Amino acid sequence: MDERYKEYSIDEIAKEYDNGNAGISLEELAELYHFPSTEILKEALTKYNKEHRKGRLKLKMNFTEEEKDYIYYLYDVKKYSIKRIADMASTSIYSVGKVLKEKNPDIFINRQKDLKSKTKILLKSKKDSKNVKYGVKKITPPNKKVEIPIEELVEAVKTNNIESIMQKYDTSYSTVRKRLVETYGENYIDILRGNPVKAELEEYGKMHEDGITNEQIAKIKGISEKEVKKKINHYYKLNGSKRPKIMSKELFEEEMTKNDDIEKLIAHFSEMNIHIPEPYIKDYYKKTDGVDLRIVKNIVRAQLTKIKDEGVTPNYTSPFEFANKVKAKGFGTKYQACAILYKMIEENDLSSDIVLPLDNDNLTQAIKLLIDDKKTNNPEYMKKLKNNDLAHVIYSMQIQNFNNIEKSLDD
Repeated sequence: MDERYKEYSIDEIAKEYDNGNAGISLEELAELYHFPSTEILKEALTKYNKEHRKGRLKLKMNFTEEEKDYIYYLYDVKKYSIKRIADMASTSIYSVGKVLKEKNPDIFINRQKDLKSKTKILLKSKKDSKNVKYGVKKITPPNKKVEIPIEELVEAVKTNNIESIMQKYDTSYSTVRKRLVETYGENYIDILRGNPVKAELEEYGKMHEDGITNEQIAKIKGISEKEVKKKINHYYKLNGSKRPKIMSKELFEEEMTKNDDIEKLIAHFSEMNIHIPEPYIKDYYKKTDGVDLRIVKNIVRAQLTKIKDEGVTPNYTSPFEFANKVKAKGFGTKYQACAILYKMIEENDLSSDIVLPLDNDNLTQAIKLLIDDKKTNNPEYMKKLKNNDLAHVIYSMQIQNFNNIEKSLDD
């Protein structure tokens, strides 16, 4: 029988269940802490309640702002477990968690790590308590306005040594944290150091959204399908979202034959909480020689924004209007992508190298022919143009578009 559950403190598991952190159920606790069955966990909790829940000491529930800052410092910087902080502050795990959430609503609390800890710090003499707060020396340097090089801060976060920065610049943890939040946001720890638990869950969530089945993931990771399902569910619970259904590849390809507008298709099925895996979309465009217009539109919008930032107001609608005319003639996504890019490059005198990130040789050759090699009325050029179907269609549509504009002006 698996006896790993004996490694965990039933006292902390009982508190965790009482607090109902993140809506965790008895069944989830039993799974999380490797109890052979829910019944065994129930018996352990019942026994604990009878033996330990009588005449308990009143716990500290309210904290000053200074105390809250210090609790957050112990968890965020010193990496103390919630249990250890709760013991030090003579309070409950729930109260510590509440303070942490108040200081940083987006904080990720690793429940399993905290419940594993068995450390207890108890003050045994009044003499010690004069110079000690919560069982460790209190650090309260003056809150001075100082300029701390961000490179040093980043290195300190990565090496878990923010205390050295506080001492070097004679400043407080609040000041250091404020600078990091201003630069990297509330999740600066995850960004700079990475959160292994969160990263693992995100990996499972991505595999699920890529259309990989639980059975396949279980084989890849060498764990049971039940564990895979639990990790995927935990990922969506962590992000406050509902686990989506995954559309089958066959249904996706069938839907694309009815309507090849991928953006509308994604939006339509998202309303029903059905996710279309990105690998399906890539495979479809590769098989049909199409282009994902979402990527093209993102490139165009980024370029137009850059132009505006340089002090020039570009025509935002022109590339997309031209693409819609190409679409109305029955041409697919490859032609529409070429129309959008060509119009943007031509109107704003940009380099044709903008299309290189798309990694599409046909599109790159067509754009270079239309932009770099353009020689109107040159027989050799016209011959090259006619030999490139993609470039020839866009060129012809552009001429037709130009003639229509001139005609409307004459009228």
